[in-house]
Amino acid sequence: TAGELGCCVSGLGVDFPLMILSWAQKGYLTIALDNKHRVFLYKMMDMGNERSEYEVRTFKTLFGKRNRVDGSSGYVARLGRKAGRTIPGFRHYFKKGTGNPMIFRGICAGIGAVAGYSLAVAFSTDTVWQVLLGIVLVPLGAGLSWLIQEGARGIRLRHVPDLLIALGCCGIWLLLGSWSNEWAVVIFVTLSQILAGVAATHGGRRTEEGLHVRSEVLGLRRYLRTITPSELAALLENNPEYYFSMAPDAIALGVDAAFARQFGARQMPVCPYLQVPGNQNMTAQQWNQHLRQVIRIMDQRQRKLL
Repeated sequence: TAGELGCCVSGLGVDFPLMILSWAQKGYLTIALDNKHRVFLYKMMDMGNERSEYEVRTFKTLFGKRNRVDGSSGYVARLGRKAGRTIPGFRHYFKKGTGNPMIFRGICAGIGAVAGYSLAVAFSTDTVWQVLLGIVLVPLGAGLSWLIQEGARGIRLRHVPDLLIALGCCGIWLLLGSWSNEWAVVIFVTLSQILAGVAATHGGRRTEEGLHVRSEVLGLRRYLRTITPSELAALLENNPEYYFSMAPDAIALGVDAAFARQFGARQMPVCPYLQVPGNQNMTAQQWNQHLRQVIRIMDQRQRKLL
């Protein structure tokens, strides 16, 4: 599913809102967005052994004995947080005993902690103040470094909020550097954490299957970003709903805006899995805004928990 693309590309956990969107695209449920910006999920059919064991179990947990679920509820947010700690197919993508980037990321975050201590020493010559500032700046440096890594890990995916947080953390480092006049330290730590985040996405010895799947997903990302209007015209003749078929993957890979833009001013048919209030005769770019709104609403409670 679109929710699992980050698992095989960057070793991240499941993106639950996008997994739900993929299920909708495959016909297992429909999504309704109302005038009050609430998202409701309606089960259309049960999921069988045509899907993975993980998907079947998660789908049953999502709906239970109900046919309707509030997609912006705390219940769905908690399921999303749990899913975010899961990498289905991990053993297929990475060789046994490798692939966990947490030790590497922790060591790299230690660079930030040491840099925080260095700034504490630069801020004051008094030992007491150095200790007090160190108590604040050492954990702050480690935390800022971790968040920069987190943003860099999702650079090929849809995680724009994480990227913005990472840029904000870089700004804090630069601000601390200007106050302490320790530019060499802050530039080194900022660049090292960006590189650590990028490296973590490539980390782990991948199996042959893992390399193949990752190559396929990145190829799909490149294709969706560069597809031409003439190619789309030929595809739409055979499948008028082509945009809606590929939209979950395009959103997951962070290229949905470029993909939707290639459809131009062409009116799309009504989305088969998303109901929105008002006029539904819209272009791909307008539908893309609604799809992103649905994902954003389902994300809000989950990010608050985080």
